[in-house]
Amino acid sequence: MLDGLLASIDVLAHPTRCDSGPPFVILEALQRGIPVVASDLPWIDEDLTGCAALRVPREAARVGEALIELFEPDTCIEASTAAVDLWRARYSMEGVAELVGSPDRATLAAGLR
Repeated sequence: MLDGLLASIDVLAHPTRCDSGPPFVILEALQRGIPVVASDLPWIDEDLTGCAALRVPREAARVGEALIELFEPDTCIEASTAAVDLWRARYSMEGVAELVGSPDRATLAAGLR
């Protein structure tokens, strides 16, 4: 279902009042190169940033402005690439392993010297 639905959109608007961390629908969109407009709430993952994920107040005018920005042809192409890059670096299994494992590798390396 997600493959069919997400394949039909260019930008995901996800203004919400409730969620925590990175909502799964946002991660699914980023993985497919779909930039996101998300609510700028403290409980939504603050790593959702850059042109891949615009965080704005949950006001219709601000959401609309962000969508218009993302629909600019050059911005849309850049944001699509940035979306995949953000997903790979922060949310893919490889990205998470790197983020979680880095402190352990540094500690182990320091102890071996």
